[in-house]
Amino acid sequence: MLKRNKPLRRTRLNPVSKKRKADMATYAKLRKTFLAAHPVCQVWLKEHGFAEVGNGLYKKMGVEIPAAWLLNRGAQASTEVHHKERRGKNYLRTETWLAVSSANHKRIEGQSTYDGLPYGMSWARHEGWLA
Repeated sequence: MLKRNKPLRRTRLNPVSKKRKADMATYAKLRKTFLAAHPVCQVWLKEHGFAEVGNGLYKKMGVEIPAAWLLNRGAQASTEVHHKERRGKNYLRTETWLAVSSANHKRIEGQSTYDGLPYGMSWARHEGWLA
């Protein structure tokens, strides 16, 4: 039988791989830029008949309206990024992202209602919020 003089040294496994850690740092930068470019919740915009023009401008009935004006009058600010497609390979692909408010993100994920509005995965797929 083999005798050991010292107990085995225990090493802790990394909870996050080096590649994932680098991806997370890139994601944080992209997320910040994406939310700055889309200050108003994209679900709220669609439900209220607005279209994104770009550069913080939105259009309804031919009139361009700045984001600040909408936010001052009750529009929901985007605070979270929703991934329309599974995150895996789409984790850093901004074309699969959606800038949403916390309440609308919960509606898309099917976790809660918001003022009696429709919610859930089937509604989100129908509206194009989920692939």
